[in-house]
Amino acid sequence: MAIVKEDVDSEVSDFKEACWQEADIFMDEDMEFFKALYDGELRSIPMYKVLPGLLWTIMTGAERPWEKLGGNLNGEGLIQGGLMIVGKHGNVIMHKEGDQVKPEEVLQVLQGS
Repeated sequence: MAIVKEDVDSEVSDFKEACWQEADIFMDEDMEFFKALYDGELRSIPMYKVLPGLLWTIMTGAERPWEKLGGNLNGEGLIQGGLMIVGKHGNVIMHKEGDQVKPEEVLQVLQGS
């Protein structure tokens, strides 16, 4: 399953069609899942880390890395997400913050559970 915090334009349906056809996607408007990843608090990327690169890209016409990944700049975009794998007895067997999760690591955890 996937948990999302917003549905801007056709973002969720596009994601489901391209990547997540066989699984459910749930909307978490209160962002409880995102809070659970970071000890009850929402974590966001500080604007001072995002703004310089974004402005440089726009002003110079430089390559836009988000477009290479099939992304865009729609939506809020600063709240950090992550991955939580919960076992069949409700125990957390993997918890990763952010978006840098290696598929091999996930498969290893799943095969061991």
